[in-house]
Amino acid sequence: MAYKTDIPKTMQRTFRMSKKEYDSIRKRMEICHLDSFSEYIRRMALCGFIVSIDDSDELKELTLAINEIASSIAKIAHAAECENGLSEDSIDEVKALMEKVWYTQRSLISGNRC
Repeated sequence: MAYKTDIPKTMQRTFRMSKKEYDSIRKRMEICHLDSFSEYIRRMALCGFIVSIDDSDELKELTLAINEIASSIAKIAHAAECENGLSEDSIDEVKALMEKVWYTQRSLISGNRC
């Protein structure tokens, strides 16, 4: 579900929380780079989680891994075209690179869930 902030908010709900719960929510808001308490609560209620992606080292690592795969696939495709087939080593190389990408992607997403 796309989240639109330009829609007028006409409904209001209030709820009580402890100081500890409030502090915990504020910490999670900081992690998600959100300043508005109501925006954070609304997003969590509607989506269940918030993914906060920044220009981190993990994202750069993922981008490099994807570039490696693209380059390897291009080389393998060219070799397959020239040799009329694929070698097991080529297939294993692509599988290993894909595993690296999936691992990085999973750690990036799990680390950025708010």
